[in-house]
Amino acid sequence: MAQALNRAAMRDRIRRVYLGITPPIDPQGGTGVPVPGAQVGDAPTQRPDPSNAVLNDCIELAITDLNRKCDFNENRVESFAVAGVPAGTRGPVWIDLQNIAGNGVLRDIRRVVWSDATHPSILLQATNWQTQDRLLSPVERIPAGLPNAYQLQGWQLGLSPAPSADGSLAFLFGTSPFGPASDTDIIHQLPVDFHEIAFLGAAIRSLSRIAEDQEAKAKMEMLIPQWTVGLSEIMIWKNGGLLSRQPSFGFASYRVGIGLRRNRR
Repeated sequence: MAQALNRAAMRDRIRRVYLGITPPIDPQGGTGVPVPGAQVGDAPTQRPDPSNAVLNDCIELAITDLNRKCDFNENRVESFAVAGVPAGTRGPVWIDLQNIAGNGVLRDIRRVVWSDATHPSILLQATNWQTQDRLLSPVERIPAGLPNAYQLQGWQLGLSPAPSADGSLAFLFGTSPFGPASDTDIIHQLPVDFHEIAFLGAAIRSLSRIAEDQEAKAKMEMLIPQWTVGLSEIMIWKNGGLLSRQPSFGFASYRVGIGLRRNRR
């Protein structure tokens, strides 16, 4: 079974398979052994272009291209202020999400982040009342404090513990695939079997920077038809399986962690 590559490993694969560049972790020509001390994703010193930063950008751009060409809904980030609750409050504070649904784009919530004056950017863990009951920690008992979890009920989001200080809540939602945020992260919301298409797109993006080079032009002419076929395969999967394989609103995606659940038909 295919396994998702993290961003560092993606760079190695793009260089190795599509750009004709030997990553430092591979056996080197002449010596037959990897570069001493080489790490996954390192840029080769003898061929530093494209740099790691450039390839990271190309991966992100390729996923954006994929979303646009396959007509996925783009990701959106929403944030708003949340007032602290009075001392002695127990249980979650409930926030109505219907007003921000607007055009109906809000379909699944992928990550939720709490920030306040002394605690910037705390990634909240998805939970539900069933999980808390199994842990013998009903949400109704939890005193106000620093939020560390959230739960979804219908069109409401419960923040737990209820915040004891004013702060803001931000969350990412949508239905489109999105790329890695770090070298240890992976591509999300796209079956692993299709990740190779994103690598193809990233290689094309990289080569397009030097399209006047004859070698780069020849590689692009070979890769673009494969990219087109790959996008067609994603479209077939998306149109036939999107509703059954994408997380639905009301359940957390696997990026969030606990609380994972997928609808299957």
